[in-house]
Amino acid sequence: MHRSADLAEGGAARLGIKPDEVWVIRPDAHLAATLTGPTAVEVNAALTRGLRAAVTALAQPPRPTSFRA
Repeated sequence: MHRSADLAEGGAARLGIKPDEVWVIRPDAHLAATLTGPTAVEVNAALTRGLRAAVTALAQPPRPTSFRA
């Protein structure tokens, strides 16, 4: 977990992160949730959902492509 203040100078502003927001970013770099003024229970629930979704996404076999050389 990182604070938006840990971003490079101006990073939070460029991303539009507000001081009372929590952004949950999955290990596969997808934004899982944006919470405004969340409680610890809400953050925990978002982390659990985000990690579950990331594990599910990573466990799926790659989709076949229609590209042919």
